[in-house]
Amino acid sequence: MRFPRVRFTRRLRPPPAEDAGGARKPGFSVLVLMGVVATCGLTFWAVRVVRDSLAPVHGWSRMLRDGDVDQRLEAVAGLATIDGPHVPTALPALSAAVRDGNDRVAAMASQALTQASLAALRSGDPASSRRAVEALAVALGDPRPEIRTWAALGIAGSGAGQLGAEGASAWTDPLIAALGDPDETVRLSAAKALGQVQCGGIGLAALEATLGSDASERVRVESARALGSCRTDFDRVTLVLIRALRTNHGEVRDACAGSLSLILEDPSRRRSEAIVPQLVEALSDAEPEVRCQAAAVLGEIGAAAEPGLPALVAMLNEPEPERGTMSYGPGGWIRWEPVSNAARALGRIAPGTSSEEEAAAALLAALREEKSDLRRAAFAQGLAEFGPELGGPAVPILLEILREAAGRAKSGPPAPAVCLALGRLAPRSPLADDVLAALTSSLDSKDDDTRLAAAEALGAFGPRAKSALPRLRDLAGPAEQGRWERPTVLTAIHRIEGEPASDGSAAGPSE
Repeated sequence: MRFPRVRFTRRLRPPPAEDAGGARKPGFSVLVLMGVVATCGLTFWAVRVVRDSLAPVHGWSRMLRDGDVDQRLEAVAGLATIDGPHVPTALPALSAAVRDGNDRVAAMASQALTQASLAALRSGDPASSRRAVEALAVALGDPRPEIRTWAALGIAGSGAGQLGAEGASAWTDPLIAALGDPDETVRLSAAKALGQVQCGGIGLAALEATLGSDASERVRVESARALGSCRTDFDRVTLVLIRALRTNHGEVRDACAGSLSLILEDPSRRRSEAIVPQLVEALSDAEPEVRCQAAAVLGEIGAAAEPGLPALVAMLNEPEPERGTMSYGPGGWIRWEPVSNAARALGRIAPGTSSEEEAAAALLAALREEKSDLRRAAFAQGLAEFGPELGGPAVPILLEILREAAGRAKSGPPAPAVCLALGRLAPRSPLADDVLAALTSSLDSKDDDTRLAAAEALGAFGPRAKSALPRLRDLAGPAEQGRWERPTVLTAIHRIEGEPASDGSAAGPSE
């Protein structure tokens, strides 16, 4: 039996459509895929545009990585303006840009990292600030001196001192190494930066060595200033700066003296009695500036510096030096020279010690003979610290000095210091009425410091100074005038009227 013959044929798909030119048209599935890709690309582009408009840091970071020189300069300028939350996004691009082949881009990147560090600190992000400072420290190894300079200056202004000592070696070690850089400007910038960070004992030793041996006067000046900015080991810094006064001149000496003055004026940076022996030895130094600064530090230390009293008393008879540093303090301008500083130091050290009578008598004798107004102001300041019992005998001399100063066409030292001293020594003196009259007349002085000191001194007399109230009210003026003397004058008025003063001080004469 034969079966019928069956043929199987394959059905072919129709050929793809062709356009009029004979080119094949893509199938439906390919068109869909192309549409999806295009849509994703457009979506991504739109998202990036929106994101960049809301937070330009992203666009600036890409431009800094991939743009040409002009674009990179524009980008780094923009990144220097970002706020704290955007700092982590910008750090990778900025960290790479400090090594940019274009000098301007690299320098501006260092400046932008400085601003980024500060912005991160303001927003409470010390970790990002630390990363920014570390990137600047890496740039200290750049072969270009100008980039190393910008990196050091960037660390100086980055707020790195607020990051604490832990991990600070990441930037202090490169800065210490930069003190030996062959380029003077790099060394100068590194010294400046070390004064702004917590450089530790190794950093202090490096600055000390630089101050003593660097060939550049400018670098030695900056090293002295950096030591004056340090926030630790004040005893060591003080002795380093005082020793440097012996061997340096001109701007370096002035920088050492200025740093010592800055430490003295900062109540958070106190020296200890451990350095009293070295300071007492310095009082006999041939260099007047050394004696001057040593006396000031002994006065700061106070009663614990009693071993220096004999040398300080002996200094009261020194001749006046040709030069002396001027600074502004309570009672107006004061002169920094050995005798004046010794007088003020005696007032801070001697009261309450076994040598207080001898010290007060020495100051009184010096006041009686002295003709220099600035020294008489210092003697008045020193005597005021002994109180009425030991300082009281100076009242007649101080009164005569005040009357003499009032008769001058131009008032000034020693009148402000004398007024303040009379306010502490004279309220219970037999000459109290005469002192009140002189102080009231001093309210008419053309010198601002004298008027202010006279008002403060009158307040110490309490109700006994009521005759001065009309003049004091005139001096205070109406509140809307906002005179700068007004708070002090009002306090004096309250004390004289027997009312509680704004500062909480009680009315009535001082003991």
